[in-house]
Amino acid sequence: MKLSNTALAVVLAVAACSPVAANAAPAAQLAPPVHVSAPNVSANATILMYHHIAVPPQSLAPLAAQYFVDPSAFGQQIYYLLANGFSIVSLERVVEALEGGSPLPAKAVAITIDDGWQDFWQNGLAVVQQYLVPVTLFVIADSDGGAYMTLSERQALAHAGVDVEAHTLTHPFLTRLAPEEADSQVVASKKAIEKELGLPVRLFAYPYGDFNSLVITMVKGAGYSAAFAGGPAPDESSSNLYQLPRVMVSRYDTPATFGQKVVDYRWARTHPVQPPAPPAPSPTVAPTPAVDQSVGASAPAPDDSSPPDEVPVNGGHLLL
Repeated sequence: MKLSNTALAVVLAVAACSPVAANAAPAAQLAPPVHVSAPNVSANATILMYHHIAVPPQSLAPLAAQYFVDPSAFGQQIYYLLANGFSIVSLERVVEALEGGSPLPAKAVAITIDDGWQDFWQNGLAVVQQYLVPVTLFVIADSDGGAYMTLSERQALAHAGVDVEAHTLTHPFLTRLAPEEADSQVVASKKAIEKELGLPVRLFAYPYGDFNSLVITMVKGAGYSAAFAGGPAPDESSSNLYQLPRVMVSRYDTPATFGQKVVDYRWARTHPVQPPAPPAPSPTVAPTPAVDQSVGASAPAPDDSSPPDEVPVNGGHLLL
């Protein structure tokens, strides 16, 4: 669904009351597009997956920080897509095309954001409003406030045209639950969000990308039209609407790696994006020994048994 300018402007005015909303970079500050050489652009859409639109806490470990994308980088990535001829389409539009509807435009991209974190309301919404692009939020149905968006914020977004879909009740590993518990997570989250928004919920995202054939059967039985993995999927044929792959956008993506992911999502499987290596500490320099300046004193003889100074070596990168 394309965003309504008037409705979203009202929502944005409310969100702008948060001081954090000012972090979204205006168009004038966005970097120019980076052109990537990649010959194979899929006729189907590349589905991008985000989590946090925020700067991570400094104390956060690199593997956890990968799920954060700076608001300015989020804006630059959308600008890159639009400036390079990509068509940002709704996720619903992708599913309709896979169901046999009208074909997608060339270089189609869909944007999904998982979990329903408060930082989308504070930071991501301003970017979405600036470029008027469709996005899909997969929300945890039982979340309400705190680190997550409130129910009223989700309602405001949904009625302004932002697509809000299901991501279970509490974000568990579904394959680790008893079948009846897993089924409740799938079914009850759909019902809860539909009641909350007064709108149909057709799409589902597997928490942690965790699913098996039994979970897929549950998702189909609950009445979802399609379901999405958290990355690659075992069966990525366009006819399998319940294992649709996505590619995660990481904090550590450069303009070049982002561009490669967009034109060929399979590229990310063999090219994991690494966090920057911490700087190597400076080598320790031993103080120069004092020389006795008294008459008849001589400088100490060098100790040939001492090893040479060693420069600490960086231990390597953590792979995401």
